Amino acid sequence: FMTVVHPELHRQACNVVQVRPGRVVAYDGNPATRAALGADGIAVTAVPARELWAWSGGPHCLTQPLERS
Repeated sequence: FMTVVHPELHRQACNVVQVRPGRVVAYDGNPATRAALGADGIAVTAVPARELWAWSGGPHCLTQPLERS
């Protein structure tokens, strides 16, 4: 995991939020991390957010708790 994510860490590569089992939201611009998640059967919705990751904000950190049914 670290060999994939570490080079992309400055772009909040490991800061993702799960929206349902098997699907996460992550920042665009981390192709190795997205590929690794995809290889494990996890669908990734990538969103552009350079302004956010540049200031160390990530999808997980910026998300309020989600209620799931």
